[in-house]
Amino acid sequence: MTVSHNAERAGYCLRRVCVIIPTFRPTLTLVERVAALSTRYEVVVLDDDPGGAGASEVLARIGCLRAVTLLRNHTNLGIAATLNRGVRHGLQTGCEGVVTLDQDTDIGPVFVEQLLAHAGSPDLGVIGPGNIDGVAYGSEVRAGLQEPYEILQSGMYIPAGTFARVGLFDEGLFIDSVDTDFCLRVRDAGLKVYAVVGLDMQHQLGGSRKRSFRRGRYRPVATDHPPFRWYYIIRNRLVVLRRYGARYPRWALVSFRRLVVAVALALTVEQGRMRKLLAMAWGAYHALVGRAGPAPQRISRDVRTC
Repeated sequence: MTVSHNAERAGYCLRRVCVIIPTFRPTLTLVERVAALSTRYEVVVLDDDPGGAGASEVLARIGCLRAVTLLRNHTNLGIAATLNRGVRHGLQTGCEGVVTLDQDTDIGPVFVEQLLAHAGSPDLGVIGPGNIDGVAYGSEVRAGLQEPYEILQSGMYIPAGTFARVGLFDEGLFIDSVDTDFCLRVRDAGLKVYAVVGLDMQHQLGGSRKRSFRRGRYRPVATDHPPFRWYYIIRNRLVVLRRYGARYPRWALVSFRRLVVAVALALTVEQGRMRKLLAMAWGAYHALVGRAGPAPQRISRDVRTC
């Protein structure tokens, strides 16, 4: 693993926070976002595409920014392991907590400050924005905060003490449901999962052909995920349902209903339906037999994914 690190650090506001951004073939728009964050916080960018020569210019620019550490993986480790590497780096340098952001997440100029302004509760396990692309979680509101069962990994603020209580992200999940598993472990530890009411974050979910449908008060989305993502979605969602369903039956019911709707849309209105069905079948089988980690190469080949 190679490291590009500018030793000169900028000043930090409010508290010492490390912003962790995993990347996979990032575009030049990320450079501006990282530059803005690095004026206030330590930023760790972790590239998880060892063969990504096309992003070399982007990563080179990021590596030259002040208060930015660039870490590159020699193999594709998945989102959970990549996040964990960033968390370890932040904690080892003495950060009080970390904010995790995806490369395609767009936040406002004071987004982190607004998270931190609500992060003083002693029972806080993790906190994030209350709105994703203008859509609220919809849970009960108290003192400007919601308590959803789970929040997106992108946009989370996690105090260092939370990792001491619940551990790091589950690397066996590789990608998908990593945030769900972490949030429910936070709840198991007696800590709270909070979302800040009115704080919005723009987050790209799904592919370029995703579509939303309105059915009464519901607005399901056909995400246009490629087949390999459906392998992980099915496998990992079934895994976390088995882990936590008995303790959180209401969450399990809502989660399973959303999964059924998403699968129905993927297999009726999206392209590549047979390849997606095959990937889903493999995911369900591997959830049943306890297969974890990255998808086997034969599955990637069978469903014609990259």
